Amino acid sequence: MNSLNRKTDTTLLLALEAQKRGYKIYYYETKNLTFLNGKIVSLCKEVVFFEKKQKFYSIKNLKIIDLSKVNFILMRQNPPFNMDYITATFLLEKISKKTCIINDPVSVRNMPEKLHSMEFLKLMPATIFTKDIGEIDKFMKKHKEIVIKPTHGYGGKNI
Repeated sequence: MNSLNRKTDTTLLLALEAQKRGYKIYYYETKNLTFLNGKIVSLCKEVVFFEKKQKFYSIKNLKIIDLSKVNFILMRQNPPFNMDYITATFLLEKISKKTCIINDPVSVRNMPEKLHSMEFLKLMPATIFTKDIGEIDKFMKKHKEIVIKPTHGYGGKNI
């Protein structure tokens, strides 16, 4: 919650809209996801958001929730996509037929956002995906001006 940027994070806008529509908002961290007796549960914090206050959220209470019983899970996580993240996708996949998970755990695990753009090469300028500095150098010499982005970055960081 502390990493939310009220000016740029669209998660906040989505949460505010859901709250206006009468949904309770709960927040959990991947470290709190648990497989217990065949259920996926998590320690969750109930959060109330405020549009205009300096402190734009308040934590109401903590409780263990069976995630297969909630209406929606909005899966939003900034990099790093480490093994905790991968494990979370496997756990959430187990309840994806019962609970609507926005940003399907299988899809986000198997096709990172920037790599998914390879499906649309006809709509893009010349593009290269590589860690090979020599290949980047050749690409830059050919195209003169290029934009270099980290594959697993977000929010315009490290461009």
